[in-house]
Parts: sequence; structure tokens; C-alpha cells
Amino acid sequence: MHSSYKKRLYTNALSLSTAVLLAFLAQGQVAADTVETASPAAPVENVLKPEETNASPATSTEANSPAPATEATASPAETAPTNPSSPVEASPTASDTTSPSAKPENTGTERAANADPAISLSDSPVYMSEKGTLTDTVKDQAQAAGKISWTLDDKPLEEWKTWDMETGTLSKDPFITIEENKNGNDLDLTFTVKELFGEDLSLRTPNNIRRTYRNYIGDHTLVGTSADLGLTIRKNLTFRPYKDFHTHEEMLASIEQTKAEAKTDRLVQLETLGKSAQGRDMKMGIVSKDQASIDHYLSSTNPTALTKPSEMLAALKDKTLDYKLPVLVHNTHADEQPGIDIITGLFRTFATENQVTFKTTDEAGNVKNVTLDIPTL
Repeated sequence: MHSSYKKRLYTNALSLSTAVLLAFLAQGQVAADTVETASPAAPVENVLKPEETNASPATSTEANSPAPATEATASPAETAPTNPSSPVEASPTASDTTSPSAKPENTGTERAANADPAISLSDSPVYMSEKGTLTDTVKDQAQAAGKISWTLDDKPLEEWKTWDMETGTLSKDPFITIEENKNGNDLDLTFTVKELFGEDLSLRTPNNIRRTYRNYIGDHTLVGTSADLGLTIRKNLTFRPYKDFHTHEEMLASIEQTKAEAKTDRLVQLETLGKSAQGRDMKMGIVSKDQASIDHYLSSTNPTALTKPSEMLAALKDKTLDYKLPVLVHNTHADEQPGIDIITGLFRTFATENQVTFKTTDEAGNVKNVTLDIPTL
């Protein structure tokens, strides 16, 4: 009895263990089947090729950050009623909607059709103290005459006005006007330019323009567009105060060139007197017959004029004074730009020419021409 009881107990325990084991195995198989069916890992790896993951920061971030299984199951592209055997077809659709870089680029023909044909005209200088006229021809664009809107530095051209000295504003007359005329199949353009700041850039009253005009020195872009014809015309205008204007760097280059091209029958020198407050070289140019003339002036003529002026004046009056005096001592304020350019040009004339002719007036105020022989000065 006791032995039978143990046997039955052992048999029941064994049966229960077997049932539990079978149930566990069955549940594991079901779970495995479920994971294999829902996991999109293999198809996603096939879709996300290296060139696509590098296409944009957004795509790269998504490819390098594996999503949990629940997020993958919830993806609209994967839960959509598509063919389960074709995950590659669903994934590119999702990629196209999330990454702009995945969209196909326009073909060359499409880009050409969508882009405006830009025409670049030759660059031209504009002198802010002088009137001027510029002309250009645009080939095969006669149909654009009268249909072009113009801007200068992205500002409508009609808003550009000349300087009003009374108000101290650019509000007087139209600065640039443009005529568009048909010439056969071509388009002729005529640009009429007025003095942006007037003829005299040295004026300081009633409003100072000596420094104002400097803000406009440089390159400015003139653009004409015709939306109806898909036409764009560009022209670069370089604003300068006047033709002989020099920046500091241009002045230094000019006087060095003058020294190199000077006549051999005279002494031409350049010296550096010091540095300006902003660290620029301050130059002095010398034009003389020879070094002996300079030495005589420094050692005799100038000391006598300073210490014995009466003797110097008497000798000068009697025409017994053998001397050569400097024809120019130049000094200018920082905003007196024309003076700098005049001296730069005069230095070149004295160094490279044999004669200089200029207009002056006689004692009665009559205009006359005077010609100087430079080697005898």
C-alpha cells in the first residue's frame, strides 16, 4: 500500500513535469515565430544603402540609431497592407517622404528650363563728380525693350537720387536713367549718369560731403530683369570720385612707377618720412637736377633765408642770387583728397616729361597759357 502510493505519486509528478516542459517549449516556439514575423531588420538593412545614409544628416541619424521592435511594428510603411514579401518597395516610399535628399534631382534639361538666362555686361567706372554716358548691346534680345525692371544694389533704380546740398540727403535728381532701344534683333542700352555728389567734392557747407562720398567708393551691381521673358542682365559699376582718384595703395604704386620711369637727366627720389597714426608710410618725393642742387639749397640758400632774410631779399631784387628753391611743399588734411591726387600727378609730370603747359591769368585777370621747361626749373 505504501509502495503503491509512492509509485502513483512518482508517476503523477513525472506526468506534470512533462506537461510543464511541453507547454514551455510550445510557448517558446510561438514567441520565436512572432518575433521572426514582425522583425524588419533584414529588409531595412537592404534598403539603407551606404550612399543613402550619407545623403543627409536626417537620414544618417535614423540609420545609425536602431529603433525598438515596437517602433518598427508601428511604422506606417510596415503596417500598410503591402506584399510582405516585398519590403524593399515600401521602404523607399517612407524614405522619400522624410529625406529631401532622397528625391531625384532635376535633369540638366529641367534645370536649364527653370533657370533665367543671365547676361553679364562689361564692367564700367562711374565717376561721382562727373556726368557720363555708357552704352551696351545685348544680342538677340530686342523683344525686351521697354520690359526691363532695373535695380542698383537690390534697390529700385528710380529710388537712387543725386546729392542735395541743402538737405544733406541723396534726394535731388535721378542718378542713372536707362534707355532700351531695339536695334534689329539686338537690344541697345544707354546709361546716362549724373554727378552723384556734384562737381566739387571739397564742399563742407551747408552739408559736408568730403567724407560722405567715400562711403560709396567701390563696386555696385546693376541688375535688369524681365519676368515675362525670363531675362536677367547684370552690369558691375565701379564708383570712384573722379578719374585721377587714388587710394593710398594706388598712390604708393603710382609714385613707385613714376620713379622707375623717370627721365635720366634728373634726380628722382622717394623717401619715407615716418608712419601715420594708422601705420601707413608717409612718403616724400624729390625731383631735382642733381644731388648738388639739393645740397646747395640745404647748406646755403635755406639757412641764409632763415637767418639773414634782408640780404636774401636784396640779392633777389638785384638778380644776383644764384638759387634754386623747392617749387612745392605739400601738406594736406585727411579729407582733402583732390590735393593728394594733384600732387601725385604733378610728381609724375616733373619726373617723366620735358614740358608742362597750364592755364593761368595775367595781372589784368586775362587767361593765358604758360609752358615751363622742366629741366631748367
